[in-house]
Amino acid sequence: MFLKATTIVLHSLHSLHSPSSLSTKMLSLFCKSGRLNEARQVFDEMAERDVIAWTIMITGYTFQGLYFEALSLFHKMQLLGTKPNSFTISSSLKACSALGSYSQGTQIHCLSIKFGYEDSYTENALLDMYIKCNRFHESKSLFSYMKWTNVISWTTMISGCTQRGLHREAIGLFLEMRQDSTNVDSFVCSATLVACGSLGSLILGTMIHALVIKCGVGSSLILANSIVDMYAKCWNMIEAHRLFDEMPRRDLVSWNTMISGYERIGSIESLKMFKLMGIGNLKPDSYTFTSVISFCGTQSVLKCGEQVHACIIQKGLGNCIALSNTLVDMYAKCGSIPFSRKIFDEMLERDFVSWTSMMIAYGKHGYGNEALEMFDKMIIERVQPDGVAFLGVLSACSHAGLLDEGHRMFQSMSSIYLIAPRKEHYACVVDMLGRAGKLLEALEMIEKMPFEADESVWGALLGACRVHGDLKLGALAARKMLGLREGSVSAYVSLSNIYAAEGDWDKFAKTRRVMKEMGDTKEIGRSWIEVRNQVFDFVVGDEGSCKEMRSMYENLRSLGRHMREDGHEPDLTCLPHD
Repeated sequence: MFLKATTIVLHSLHSLHSPSSLSTKMLSLFCKSGRLNEARQVFDEMAERDVIAWTIMITGYTFQGLYFEALSLFHKMQLLGTKPNSFTISSSLKACSALGSYSQGTQIHCLSIKFGYEDSYTENALLDMYIKCNRFHESKSLFSYMKWTNVISWTTMISGCTQRGLHREAIGLFLEMRQDSTNVDSFVCSATLVACGSLGSLILGTMIHALVIKCGVGSSLILANSIVDMYAKCWNMIEAHRLFDEMPRRDLVSWNTMISGYERIGSIESLKMFKLMGIGNLKPDSYTFTSVISFCGTQSVLKCGEQVHACIIQKGLGNCIALSNTLVDMYAKCGSIPFSRKIFDEMLERDFVSWTSMMIAYGKHGYGNEALEMFDKMIIERVQPDGVAFLGVLSACSHAGLLDEGHRMFQSMSSIYLIAPRKEHYACVVDMLGRAGKLLEALEMIEKMPFEADESVWGALLGACRVHGDLKLGALAARKMLGLREGSVSAYVSLSNIYAAEGDWDKFAKTRRVMKEMGDTKEIGRSWIEVRNQVFDFVVGDEGSCKEMRSMYENLRSLGRHMREDGHEPDLTCLPHD
């Protein structure tokens, strides 16, 4: 029916030689309904085309994602001598933004200056174009000189900052906007909450949440998801879950936020949320599966990971690179290196994360030579290694005791691949030397570092001293760690044990007093185990929570007694002496 009416109208327009006002109305009707072929037919048959007609057609193309056609028409408009208005300029700039066409965008910017268009609509489109074209410095310069700024301008800049990881700058802009008395909306609050979550800034995030409620900026799903995501990334899963339960409507992003939030803190609730999501008939995507697989790997629950892997194949997501990389890591953490390699070999495409994941997998299980072979294959495949890849291969050399090979790889970082070693790389080398018993060489490496050693470097040396029984050097490493972070529990435990071994009971007593004072700040120990496709969660001090738990701990104590009766004594050197 609509097609028949369209044909009649087009015929009528043609017969009447297309009166301008009626043609323009029809042009607008076709563009708004997405019927661009009919719209272009009307446009081409117009006897005279004013700037409004050109703008409607260009905007129609832009709105439907036909950006090349929009810019081609804009260029034709200029050749025919029709002066664009600010709306024509803005629509054309949106096409440039979508295509990342910086050269055409700057040309249109010059036109806007030539014609004196300084309205907020044009300037906001320019701002967005420079950001989308990765010209952030130009966007900042433009923003500072803008005569008319509104909430759209601020949102564009804040979003641009968060997309580039400039989260502190994004928050600074939001605070500046509030001083400028610009009213907030759901979009600017959502963009700023992303920055708060990325920085773990719970206080500021909570303040923005309160501002949302106070100003009544709306209850859009995007904003609700941003608030939940902020609390999740700030480790406040109790509040995140409460708000999630209160949401009148949830989408895939809502569920993914909760699943990834629980995965981040290592909670079994991640799996529970995944199962609940399935009950609600929402189809998981690659992001969902990545979070769940990561949890299975971190907690070494292989059977559960295999079941999720089967779901991934069933959903047709087996060729997703990010998911395959996560599966390689999961199987490795569960001790199934052959399956890790199988996933790696079956990947249709690999990125540097794929190669690095496989190298780290080999390294953690002591397959140093295989990790080195993987590195060599990566170079042959013309995949450029980065700092993370070298961390993987250095860690592999350390675990496998390949001292010479590890030293060679460390030297090649700067000499061949022009990668400056970071503290993490030095920590790997210190750990490698320490495992080989070369403690003085490890200390010498620390002293020669081009920057001050951090806790990870001194921790590597402390661990080696503990293994090889060097009390003096171990005490030095522990004191250095405490100088960097006073609340380091492992450093205090090691130091108190060293003092006990040396018979320095005054220092031992002093250290133990400090440990007791900070006892409430110690992280609660917890672990998981998978039995008959069910994951059990164990928490320190939770011995009497249920009958089954009490029975398990009684059996554990019984095993301990039998071990001692058979002459096996536990190694308690890593625990604090009383």
